[in-house]
Amino acid sequence: VQEGKLQLTDPLSDYLPETYPNLEGITLQHLLTHTSGLPTFLPEEIVELRAEYPPNVPQDYNAIEGAYSPEKLFADLKEVTLATAPGTAYNYSNVGAELIGFVLTTVYGKSIDALLQEAILQGAGMVQTSVKPKPSQQEHLIEGYWMDNTEPSPPLVNNLWGTAGSGRMTMNDMLRYMAWQLNGDNPVVAESQRMLYDSGGSVKVAYFWRMRQDKYGTSYNHHGGSTGMQNWLFLFPDHNLGISVMTNQSSLKTPKFLAQTVQKILKDILKV
Repeated sequence: VQEGKLQLTDPLSDYLPETYPNLEGITLQHLLTHTSGLPTFLPEEIVELRAEYPPNVPQDYNAIEGAYSPEKLFADLKEVTLATAPGTAYNYSNVGAELIGFVLTTVYGKSIDALLQEAILQGAGMVQTSVKPKPSQQEHLIEGYWMDNTEPSPPLVNNLWGTAGSGRMTMNDMLRYMAWQLNGDNPVVAESQRMLYDSGGSVKVAYFWRMRQDKYGTSYNHHGGSTGMQNWLFLFPDHNLGISVMTNQSSLKTPKFLAQTVQKILKDILKV
């Protein structure tokens, strides 16, 4: 956006390989704020798999994702009916996040890892962060567990662009990333934390960041997870504070435990 390569108001249709009348009205801003009306997941098999959460979810999930491709995604998009009119309601969409990856790689002609290197990693001093890890990095990935399984989940598979949650990094790089995000003098950081959607209630969203405004000031957070881990990252710029909590166990109760841990750490540090 700051380089003038694209505008938040650009229609998604400007970048898609075909015509999609059913997606008319969606802009890049709607994708960034999860207000596009697109489904949370594609293909539909992912939705069905998550309906019951059986022990074999990690293996089945990887089998589905391993067989999925950009071509299949664009075919599935033809059949999508938007849940809400674009820009009118918040509904988290991994599909929308992946489409942002498609747009960026199309506009720049570079991979997401290459773009991250130029836009963030080099300036932040991050040396062990990747969306598509090299074999030498893969062997250092921590094993994670699904629900009560005693066998570790296989590493996450993604054949799309990786912008819906495929990032891997060391804890040292996470600390560097938090420091980078807390530098409000950086114009890229300032823009990424600018509010782009306000429901008029509790939902406020910047560039993929959920925003909160409370006694701690304005904060930014994002939760993520897979079949073998979950994490929650909070930024409190008013206090020059970042909190990252993560676990190599993933279940329906994990988000609540992570949120409670963040709140405890926050109170212990700020005494508020």
